[in-house]
Amino acid sequence: ISKIMRNKGLLLVTEAGTTLCLSLFRACTWQQKISMALQVTKLLLYLDNSTFGSLRFTQLSLSDFVLVRGTIVKLAEFDGLELGDLSCTKSSDCDLSGMRKGNFCQNGFCEGQNPSINLYYVITYIFKAMLTDAPDQDEAAFVS
Repeated sequence: ISKIMRNKGLLLVTEAGTTLCLSLFRACTWQQKISMALQVTKLLLYLDNSTFGSLRFTQLSLSDFVLVRGTIVKLAEFDGLELGDLSCTKSSDCDLSGMRKGNFCQNGFCEGQNPSINLYYVITYIFKAMLTDAPDQDEAAFVS
């Protein structure tokens, strides 16, 4: 890192794109929506297997993503990501939105829960918005 960058202490990389929103999804075909959903799913796999370790969403919204060049979904906001497992003192601390998924509190962390936590956030805040409207008859064959 150059001396100038060290003195400034911040590096900002931006990419031009359209923020994901409900009106964008209404204008998309189901084929486009499925493509976007698959890209978000691939992001989930990356988060669990990144070279930094397992990353976990602490919050998520549509506005955290941008659509680049009309087809590529990218995570643009990283404030809602944390490295490592959620800390806990008892197994119920690891329950996901009231659902018990087993005894995961080990050594003070909800070990192995990050993929479930991330999937919960994506389903709740992204997929429910993206995939709510049923495909029309012309696109029904693509979906089935």
